[in-house]
Amino acid sequence: TIMELLKMVPNGVQYKTEMIGKWHLGYASRAWTPIGRGFDNHYGFYQDAQNYYNHTVISPKPAPLIELPTGYDFWDNWDPDWSVRGTYSTDIFHNRFESVISAYATKPTPDHKPLFMYMAFQTVHTPMQYPPINFTAQCDHIPNENRRVYCLKVVYQDYIIGRMIRLYKDLGLWDNTLVILTTDNGGMVDWSNRSRIAGGVSQSYGCNMPYRGGKATLYEGGMKAVGAISGGVIPEHLRGSSSNVLMHAIDWAPTIIGALGYRIDGLFDGEDVLDYLVKGKPINEHNENRLLYLDIEKNGSFAAVRQGNYKYFTGPRNDAAICRLEGLCLAYHGYYPCNQSAPYDIDTNGIDFVYDIINDPYEENNLRDTPIGKEKIEYFKNKTRERIHTKYMEEQNSSFHFESLPIVHGGVWAPWL
Repeated sequence: TIMELLKMVPNGVQYKTEMIGKWHLGYASRAWTPIGRGFDNHYGFYQDAQNYYNHTVISPKPAPLIELPTGYDFWDNWDPDWSVRGTYSTDIFHNRFESVISAYATKPTPDHKPLFMYMAFQTVHTPMQYPPINFTAQCDHIPNENRRVYCLKVVYQDYIIGRMIRLYKDLGLWDNTLVILTTDNGGMVDWSNRSRIAGGVSQSYGCNMPYRGGKATLYEGGMKAVGAISGGVIPEHLRGSSSNVLMHAIDWAPTIIGALGYRIDGLFDGEDVLDYLVKGKPINEHNENRLLYLDIEKNGSFAAVRQGNYKYFTGPRNDAAICRLEGLCLAYHGYYPCNQSAPYDIDTNGIDFVYDIINDPYEENNLRDTPIGKEKIEYFKNKTRERIHTKYMEEQNSSFHFESLPIVHGGVWAPWL
């Protein structure tokens, strides 16, 4: 984590570090939880998704061996926090944020340190549940109820983020604050409900149009994401502007370290892109030359690479082994209109896909059978094989561990190693 990296900086400033929200980066051992990874405090949940109000998680993986296990997953450092049952997760996170920021600003300690906070909202992940306040004026025009709920969740989060920014300003912290807002993937579309769980943990109503596909695919609808940076430290002339610098989620760690005034060379797969974002460094050469490994999984059988105009990917995620392991199949190739009318597919044959992503951003024309397409496929496959031999680390075994069952831990999903 960034916190572990900051501790490696010689004579670096010691930051107070807080994490609020969703972790989903491992919890089998306490060493793999947020505190084990370097944060001073964590307030939130460990797993990937949960009920927004009762904070329970159902796991489909041991079925049909045993009944689908359900357990509670909300933590204040090492202790389950049962007091928040019935409260919407976005409100819980916001309340803790207000508590931390207010105490930081109004009750400084003798060793007052700068503050780093990582806040991972649950919104807009499944399940589809109404927020506590419905801003109907913004969403009532949407006829599909589930799309309307999706809209209300997003608008409510926007409202909460606005209140967070207002608090920074009211407490006099804004001028020395950098805020980064980012996401991890495109929206999960209403592709189907193939889960074994009633109601469907996989059922969602995102819309990525006009981009193709969505979450768990390697199309732009699943991989292209947006972000924003703000705060008083952003130069005045850049406020309200946009950047098309080619970057990846792995770039945020070195970029944040760079924004704090440090360099830790040799430890990152990502790049520090701060100069492109806030210092006006030209992006054309960077965007043309950067070889960006978007994803490599399953020893390269599911992988995507981009360089310049071209993006290549292979292995749609639809094999039977993944279906058995995850309890659902994430295989779709279509365009999912926001009005939830029937999606349509084009060209779903084969496993090699190559697109001129600049001139064909919606991935309508697979170039695999053209001379340039064949050349790019060979080039990107070779680059992927090189990467696997030098830097690829096999995915963690995701088999179910019965010693993790909530019945063993007082009804909660807790570390067991």
